[in-house]
Amino acid sequence: MHQPSKGSSAQTHQNLIEILTVEMTRAVLTQTLTSSLSGGGSRAASETHKDVLDELRQSDQKLVKNCFATLAKIYRDLNDPSAEPPEFHWFELEDPSLDWVKRDQGLTQTGVQFTKSYYEKRYGLKGSDFCLATEKAGAERVVGKKEITNPN
Repeated sequence: MHQPSKGSSAQTHQNLIEILTVEMTRAVLTQTLTSSLSGGGSRAASETHKDVLDELRQSDQKLVKNCFATLAKIYRDLNDPSAEPPEFHWFELEDPSLDWVKRDQGLTQTGVQFTKSYYEKRYGLKGSDFCLATEKAGAERVVGKKEITNPN
């Protein structure tokens, strides 16, 4: 009969911990590349993980779409059973802020003056990070022939 040494028992326990850690990482993150790929990264592994994440994203989108479709059918059944329920489709916006910028530039050229509050809400800016040209003009005043700028 073979008696394992204490060192062998500790190594078995460590191996079990490593296996369980990898399995929990797979279950929670659906991948292990960022947490346990030993010996450096692998392009093939990262491309495989990207593909898996894309599949998960599509699966999540399908789940959400089906939930909204079910809600729309229930709403339709309660209000007008003869109506067609709406169909939901996913689409990606490239960069909606570029559309806002173009629109805002066009409106500004026609004479529209936006408020500081508008820029804060629309673009997520902090009021302390910028000032409007009208604020800057109001902060400067001329006394005699010497121009004085308000330090605020």
